[in-house]
Amino acid sequence: MIEEVGAEGRVTQQNRGPNPIKTRWVVVATSLLVAAVVGLFVFFLATRDSQQSFLIGRGIVGQPAPLIEGETLDGGTFNSDHHLGKWVVVNFFASWCVGCLEEYPELEKFHQRHQSGDAIVVTVVFNDTRERVLESPMEGAQWPVIFGENRDDTGKIAVDYSVTALPETYVVSPWGVVVEKLVGASGVTADSLDRVIARESAARVAEQQSLSGEQPRAVQPGTTQPATGQSA
Repeated sequence: MIEEVGAEGRVTQQNRGPNPIKTRWVVVATSLLVAAVVGLFVFFLATRDSQQSFLIGRGIVGQPAPLIEGETLDGGTFNSDHHLGKWVVVNFFASWCVGCLEEYPELEKFHQRHQSGDAIVVTVVFNDTRERVLESPMEGAQWPVIFGENRDDTGKIAVDYSVTALPETYVVSPWGVVVEKLVGASGVTADSLDRVIARESAARVAEQQSLSGEQPRAVQPGTTQPATGQSA
């Protein structure tokens, strides 16, 4: 609102449009603020102490697994709801994350061990570019690698899983519950993943047997089936 003095000395008010220079600076300042927040979050993920991250993100363990849905690096799609009944290893990855690169061979080993289809790996790329991911070992992954051109897509998945540092990996049971969180490259090995599956499978069978009044019995690692030589 602008006040002007007319020829007769009267004060008049006129509406003028927004100042284009001021508007431009508001847009620039907002963009810089958003970029700074994203940059700080990435730095936070890259430098947060892994033990602290392990403790902070444990709240999701024991909870129903959030939906994972998105476009994959090879142009396909993935929906975690289509894989109920299987163990799902959810791995969060970025090419700039050294630990992510170090743990890749172990994920590949785990994938090879479970060609029967009882367990799968899905990687969610976070805050990265397609070019950099394609230049990383993840380019050769034989499992779904979710990459959204809109970073908000995979960022939402990371928030849903309470990701606080990279690398982080979550194990989701066939009944749709997050049963374990593994932090850091040293925490994710094919053997450690199989131990989680064996432990949770045994606990599940024991729970079912307790409800039915049956005697507890061992299970085969990575399955919910009785060990060989034991009655079903």
